[in-house]
Amino acid sequence: MINKKIVIHFTALTFTIMLIFWGGLVLCGQFGITLEKYPVLYSPQFIGAWSPAIASFIVLKRNNKVSGMKEWLRNIFTVKTSVYNYLFVIALFVVLMVSLIVTSGLNRAEPLYMFFVWMLGSLLYGAGMEEAGWRYILYSELNKKFGYILSCLITAPIWLLWHVPLWLSLENSSLGVRSFFSAIILFGGTFALGAIHKISKGNIFLCLLFHCAVNAGPSTFIPNQTILGVTITSAIMIVVSIAAVSIYDKLTSASPVP
Repeated sequence: MINKKIVIHFTALTFTIMLIFWGGLVLCGQFGITLEKYPVLYSPQFIGAWSPAIASFIVLKRNNKVSGMKEWLRNIFTVKTSVYNYLFVIALFVVLMVSLIVTSGLNRAEPLYMFFVWMLGSLLYGAGMEEAGWRYILYSELNKKFGYILSCLITAPIWLLWHVPLWLSLENSSLGVRSFFSAIILFGGTFALGAIHKISKGNIFLCLLFHCAVNAGPSTFIPNQTILGVTITSAIMIVVSIAAVSIYDKLTSASPVP
């Protein structure tokens, strides 16, 4: 049964932390105090990015779902899982990148090692650690009552809304121009992450891994990113993810042969 208390507390605390720090950045921008002029502002941006993870630990600890930081981290970084789950994550990532490049065209590519640099940066900066909240708590709890598709449809707009202040604070930077494209891809990513969560039986590390890869991929193999391209890519991700979950459900519900 869904734990409404945890869902509400997590979401409220995540948005509160986010609004204090990212909202502050948006307000500063109105007075010409921007990230480009004052790099020190990357500190509150960093804290805002970690808001889902911060809220996750606080809420789970207060509700006695984890005994402390060690157990919380262990639950998130469960590296040991089926090799097929890892292959599924890789397959989804390849589908996303190939679709994005084919539909929008490849602008340029950085050296391959930069992919892993961006992966690590995504984890440390907090993007990957969003999964400690969105999939570990929000999606996981919603899925108990609403199932895969509806849970994704509920999670996506909440996740999108959380990103808005960040994108507003970056509107004058090189990253800001990609915000609209990121919003479209986010919906496809929600279904992909939901599929990974379901098929891996709730493995948050795999969700974190996919999230970091999706951030690192377009920063290494840089597509032109057109509206049509990202829309088609997002649609493909949704269709592939739903198909994968459907096949998984049929396989796991099939009666064993006598």
